Amino acid sequence: MFKRRVTVVLGFLLLTTIPVPTAVAAEGRLLPGEALSPAELEVALASMDPVERASREAAFRDPTRPIVSYTREIFPVTAVNGKWGPNGGLSSLANVTDANVQLSVSVAWEPSCPVQLTVCWLVTGYFNWDNVALDLSGQDWIGTAWANNMAIGGRAAIGYYQNGSFITFSNRSDTPNTGTGIGFNEWKIITKAYTYADYGWDYVTIGWSSRRYQPTNVVFNYFHTWQSLNYYLVFSVPPAISITPTTSTWGKSVVATFSN
Repeated sequence: MFKRRVTVVLGFLLLTTIPVPTAVAAEGRLLPGEALSPAELEVALASMDPVERASREAAFRDPTRPIVSYTREIFPVTAVNGKWGPNGGLSSLANVTDANVQLSVSVAWEPSCPVQLTVCWLVTGYFNWDNVALDLSGQDWIGTAWANNMAIGGRAAIGYYQNGSFITFSNRSDTPNTGTGIGFNEWKIITKAYTYADYGWDYVTIGWSSRRYQPTNVVFNYFHTWQSLNYYLVFSVPPAISITPTTSTWGKSVVATFSN
């Protein structure tokens, strides 16, 4: 089998990808070498922005929930007249601003399974905007999808606006055994001032009744919108996520691979 261990992309520069073979072990246990090595953990931690590292370092070093895969990428985005789009996807007009949106996804062995599952994995997606002013319309979405028909055992999301207040997530989209997503307002007004989405996490537990040792992809998507439409996410196999309607939207994604 093949498993992508640590992938870190800055813009379009691939820094490291480490393939590792796996084999069958006793039920309910990781194989030797499945978890990231200390050196691989350091590569992953060193690639994180300060917010992600501060929030994830303890989890990455927790021996009871070993990290088995991690991918991070920085996506350039451009605002033309206040509308954020993928870098190069919008024409060069007046009032142009450049920034980045950072995404990552990790997979960890999860020993505390819901009652209906025996073998579980915790998939954690992360987004971080470069402290920018987002569009004052539309609702952004984050979503996680996975391969091999694994069941969902639970999900949670937490995020913050630039002023430190909590993001309220709503309008959940789900497809059983395939994917789950949730939307949120990218801005709100606090004491007559606008504050914008800053960063957040999506936590999804997936699993089975037994280990099957199949190469499995998980994908974490961020979708940005800029019209007041009723958007929702659509999940498909192999793991892919799209948004409907597609009017005034773009999406970016990161993929991690592990042996389930």
